[in-house]
Parts: sequence; structure tokens; C-alpha cells
Amino acid sequence: MTVAGGTDFVGRHRELAAVRDVLRAVQSGAASTLVVTGEAGVGKTALIDKALATLDGDWHVLRGAGLPLSSMSVPFLALRSAMAALSGDSRVPPSPLTDGAGPHSQVPLEVDAWISGLAGDKPVALVVDDLHWADQGTLDVLMYLIAGRRDRRLGLLATVRRDEAPEGHPMHRWLADVRRMPAFTPLTLAPLDRVETGHQLAGILGARPHESLVDEIFEHTQGNSYFNRLLVTDLDPTARRLPQHYPDDLEAAVLANWHGLPGGARELTKVIAIGGRGLTGRDLAELVADRLPAVDLTELLDVATS
Repeated sequence: MTVAGGTDFVGRHRELAAVRDVLRAVQSGAASTLVVTGEAGVGKTALIDKALATLDGDWHVLRGAGLPLSSMSVPFLALRSAMAALSGDSRVPPSPLTDGAGPHSQVPLEVDAWISGLAGDKPVALVVDDLHWADQGTLDVLMYLIAGRRDRRLGLLATVRRDEAPEGHPMHRWLADVRRMPAFTPLTLAPLDRVETGHQLAGILGARPHESLVDEIFEHTQGNSYFNRLLVTDLDPTARRLPQHYPDDLEAAVLANWHGLPGGARELTKVIAIGGRGLTGRDLAELVADRLPAVDLTELLDVATS
């Protein structure tokens, strides 16, 4: 995805200003929290990277991420990886996050004290990507930090994929509780529009793309910046159309999302792919009557397109 300050970062002026406002508040001594929500690949991480790349002064930047582990849970994984960035610093992170020693019940207190020490030296930006995959212990520690001292230079910046937090997911309650905390900024990131898509492609290709190429790509991606980048990988800047075969990385990314759908939604997308865009609601109901009896097609369509 887009790297900090990358040439394919376009638009997002209002959103970038919001992130910078949070960071400026932190720098002035007010603890603040920002949660960026949006679909996968829309540019949440790129937005935070861009804001961090323009920071004034010296900062501690701690960065971790949740992982989609299915058969195991690693306690405090996102925090462990974030604090590993300071492995060479004299301030050793709390032992439960380095060697597993000590009771987990003390982790919020120890992390809070450790973060306060860092913030007393210079501002701290704690970035947690893909927070929806974080374990409950990580969420609890972050909640404790957010509810802690308001006069320390701590900024918590997190990204959340809205399509990875289904109904009943612990993230919903966590977000609802965090919204009631002081100095919380929610930010929803929408896809790029058609003009912004053209600007992004120009940055990637190194030349202004043909309008026909922009139209075709925007029709496919609807402004998803990650898919935009994958579609033009190794593409000739003078191309007017996309090649017949898409890049392997793009196919893998799309299939990963498709395999993550419930069985009924996957079956529905197969029917739509074969039947084409001219299908009416009645046509669709008739085609899936045998495969998907007694289902709410509207609900399945919402799931398949979310």
C-alpha cells in the first residue's frame, strides 16, 4: 500500500487535516485518540503515514498491528510489535510484553506507567493498524490508556476495517465506549472519486493516464486506492485499456475477500457473475431458488457488497 509521503497519495485534504489536528493537540500536551474506519484498501494506513511524515519535532512513534489469526491468540500482539520498535531504547517495555513474565492483570498499569515515561521525554504516537483483529487484552490496555491522564503527550491512532467487524464483534462495544471518552476523533475514510483516482494513477505511472484507462479502472475499483495500485502494476503508462489478465496480486486480494464471505453470499456472487448485470431482482430470486431456498436476498446482497 501507499508508503509515507508516496507519490500516489492524493486528495484527502480534510481527513489529513483532521489527523494533523490530533497530532498537534498531542504535541501541545493533550492526550488524544483517533480511529480511522473504512473498507480494506481504501487508504487508512496511508493517511496516517502521510500525517506522521509531516510531524514537527522529535517523536516516539510506536507501531503495531493486529493479525487475522484463526487457530490461536497471541496476547497483546499489536502492543508487543509496537514496543519492539524501541528495543534499543533504555526504557525497557513492561516484562509481560517482552518475555511473558508477570500477571496479565498488571499489564494495563505497567504499560500506562511506561507510556507516561516516554511521553515525559517527547510526544508519543502509538499506531495500531487493523485493530479489529486485536485480542481483548490489547483492547483493554488501550482503553486504560485512553481513559488515563489527559495532560500527557500521547496520541493513539488506530485503523479499523468495517467489513471485518461483524455483528456481535467485541470491537463494536469498544468503539462505543471510546466514543464517550474525551478528545476522541472518529474518522470515516471513503474511496477516492474518479478525479482523485486519475491523480493517483498519474503518480503511480509517472505520466497522465488516458481517460479511457481511468474510466475502466474506476469502474472496476470504485476508487479503492489499493486495488488501483494493483491494477496498474507494470502497466505501460501509455496504455488506453487494461490487459485481459489481471495481476496475480489483485486476483489473490479479491479471492481472499470472496473466501471470507458466508457460503450463501459466495453462492449468490457466482450466480450474478454468470448472469451478468442485467439481472432483475425477480430473475435473481428464480435463479437461486433451488440453491438458496428461504433466504433474504436483500440481506445476502448487503453482505456480498459490504
